[in-house]
Amino acid sequence: MAGEANPKREGFFSKTDLPTVDKKWKGRNKFLRALNYVEKELHRHLWRGIQCCTHCKHTQTIAEYALDGWEWSGLYNHYIDQHDVRPSPAFIVFIEKEYATRHG
Repeated sequence: MAGEANPKREGFFSKTDLPTVDKKWKGRNKFLRALNYVEKELHRHLWRGIQCCTHCKHTQTIAEYALDGWEWSGLYNHYIDQHDVRPSPAFIVFIEKEYATRHG
């Protein structure tokens, strides 16, 4: 995706690179509210094709988001919400700060 030369990437998984699950993460709902808000405000980059969840085979159009040196999968929200995936601490801080800035 166009943008920064070396963006920080989050939420891109494969059969050999599976996400970390944390069913006890207490901040999930707060983070998902922030992520949903930020994503609604951004342009989603769509690609031809379908991406598939490595856990449940949920499919959707291939999509990515990019903002301030970060890129993340359009399917990441699904992984967090449906499969208890916990983002990296840096991505959590980034999204929560972006939400606070945009939401007020």
